[in-house]
This record gives sequence, C-alpha cells and structure tokens, in this order.
Amino acid sequence: MYLLIAVIYFIASLYLLRYANAIKRAVTGLSAADMEAALEAQASFWKLVGILAIVSIVLMIVFMVVGFGSLAMMSSNLPNQ
Repeated sequence: MYLLIAVIYFIASLYLLRYANAIKRAVTGLSAADMEAALEAQASFWKLVGILAIVSIVLMIVFMVVGFGSLAMMSSNLPNQ
C-alpha cells in the first residue's frame, strides 16, 4: 500500500519537476514557447491531481458501502434478544 502511494507521489513530483525546468527556461530565456510549455506542464500536473482526487473519493465511497454492508450482514446474523 505504501509503495503504491510512493509511486503516485513520485509520478506527481516528476510532473512538477518538468514544470520547474520549463518555467526556469522561460524566465532565463524570456521565450513565449518556454512559458507555454511550462503552463502545459503545470496543467498536466493539476489534471493528474484531479484524477487522483476523483479516484480516491470513489474508493472511499466504495469502502463505505462495503463496510456498512458487512456491518448489516453481521448484525442480521446476531440472535434476537
């Protein structure tokens, strides 16, 4: 589990590194093309973050449904008092 989280953070940091290098080139070279590349790299980072947020919300909902379902199954098997 922790290895998966580490891989996800590593991929996100690569997107940020790509943005940092592109913005550095844009500032030092004063090139509009470099600035456009930097903004595209930043947009792709935020797109990745958005996808990860949606996936985590969906997984949370699925885990909650499974948890409440298993709780209901366990409580229905209890003897009535």
